[in-house]
Amino acid sequence: MSDCIMNHGGVIDKYIGDAIMAIFGIPFPHTKPEEIQQDALNCMAAGLAMHAKLQQLNKEFAAEGKPKIEFGIGVHTGLIIAGSVGGGRRSNFSVLGDTVNIAARLEAMNKDIKQGNPYRLLVTGETFEYVRDRYNAKPVKSIQLRGRKQETTICAILGEK
Repeated sequence: MSDCIMNHGGVIDKYIGDAIMAIFGIPFPHTKPEEIQQDALNCMAAGLAMHAKLQQLNKEFAAEGKPKIEFGIGVHTGLIIAGSVGGGRRSNFSVLGDTVNIAARLEAMNKDIKQGNPYRLLVTGETFEYVRDRYNAKPVKSIQLRGRKQETTICAILGEK
């Protein structure tokens, strides 16, 4: 999965148990709409590559009598705070902010939103606006996320156009 992310321009921030937290559009800030759009497109391509790789792995596991692995991906586009976090005795590079929290919430929603979510890839409406010319998606939920005034539309990616 790490190769799928890095081969599409993503940076792995950290491994959290069996999860991977990845960011597209760092280390240098992308502020132009076309740069942000390319980051979103790269992220979608990475997600679909991860799905294809997992399908291949699950076929191998099934042939060996091993259990199937499932995953979920959550993507949100927005501003982040990136840099060294910690103190003099221990610090590491990480990203923080509302964008990170929203993406994590979407990732968790994959456990409940399985119908009409073939790639297990959920994105916010903000992200879908950047990729709508190349990917099909359908809204699956509209929710009020804690700390946000407006409702957030959640879309499931249905594949490339």
